[in-house]
Amino acid sequence: MRKRIAELEEEIAASSRKPSLTDLLGLLGSFQFLCGDLTEAKLSYTRAVSLEEKALGGGLGGRKFAAALARVTRQIEADQTVASVRPSSEVFSEEPLVLQNIERRDGTKLGYIEFMSEYADKGVPVILTGLFEAGMFVRGAWSFDRLQEELGNKLIVPRRRVEDSPDWAHLEDSQQTSLSEFLEKISASSCEDYIFDWNLPGNAPDLVDELRIPKFFSGDLLQHLPEGSLYREAWPSLFIGPKGSRSGLHIDAFGSNFWMAMLQGQKEWTIFNREDASLLGPSYQISLDPTFAAERDLAHAPTGTSEPRKHALWRARGWRSLLSAGEVTRLCQGSPHAVNNVTATLAISANYIDTSNLERALEELDLIAAEDPRAVCVLEHLSRFRGGKHDHEHEKQLFASWSEFKRSQSKKSRNGPLGSTTD
Repeated sequence: MRKRIAELEEEIAASSRKPSLTDLLGLLGSFQFLCGDLTEAKLSYTRAVSLEEKALGGGLGGRKFAAALARVTRQIEADQTVASVRPSSEVFSEEPLVLQNIERRDGTKLGYIEFMSEYADKGVPVILTGLFEAGMFVRGAWSFDRLQEELGNKLIVPRRRVEDSPDWAHLEDSQQTSLSEFLEKISASSCEDYIFDWNLPGNAPDLVDELRIPKFFSGDLLQHLPEGSLYREAWPSLFIGPKGSRSGLHIDAFGSNFWMAMLQGQKEWTIFNREDASLLGPSYQISLDPTFAAERDLAHAPTGTSEPRKHALWRARGWRSLLSAGEVTRLCQGSPHAVNNVTATLAISANYIDTSNLERALEELDLIAAEDPRAVCVLEHLSRFRGGKHDHEHEKQLFASWSEFKRSQSKKSRNGPLGSTTD
């Protein structure tokens, strides 16, 4: 809370003009939100947004408080959900967390349409096997040694888990170092930091050229965006974690789907049903991407206490499985998840949008565009693909080369929206 109050004070101090009624209502809503007066905060934000829309005449950008209104609305709904299943006076007990195993499927035998209908559309995670052996990496899976040799001089800013951090996934920036020095610490088991979501197209384009995109993810609509657009070149990204490092419970941004390919080591994935996110006690006080009250009990097995909890973790449905080298996992938009590195790990991943999550992504992008003008272009371009069907063209080949993936998507975007194929 202190951090957010300091940010608000800086915002007021930096203002070079007399604040408008809209600004005052927005700031009032922010303080009401911080103080827990959510109903009044929603009223203040609603009035601010109404004045913004009247002044802007319905434009996409410049709506400073639209996202804030969405945050407080989501907070009210989440708090009501938790209260309905766990009254605040209820004593917390050691209820067992019952999670299913993530289903494994041979990716060389699973059809694209079956993948979309059974997993993507239903919000069910899956682990795909056989893709590495079938040639997902042209020169074989990358190793720590190869990264050391080819990228060792690259400077990185790793992340470090901070228990009570309000930041996304409880990860904060650590000290800048070279990739070579970081890998040496990993080898010596003397590292607590985590390379998290390090951009590969910008930092290692030659490596990315060796990657072939599985058909399940080759319908990424972000590749239809003009070159240089927000998100288009952000992935795939690199993850390197020492044994015992972890990312806290979080949801991936802008309603995106996510896939990860494990190159070395093992990760334990804990994923919750997207429909049960509110049971985990999300806090939207800082961002549209929430932190979760359930994180502490998920990270540390509870010993039993009379302290009331702001979540109902043990009533949430979910999955937990190990992801091992040579396997690929995929999870859908909106699924809260946490990842523990059981061993030292090396992986690559990507966030993406396809027909299964387009509508949700557009909703999130509309809110992001209210504050970030770069997202306006993304929203306008992707809106053209509303109503598209799962494309049977993806059944034809198991992989697309990196150049085909980038080139074919750009070509489709020039030819118009997705075809009329059905699922």
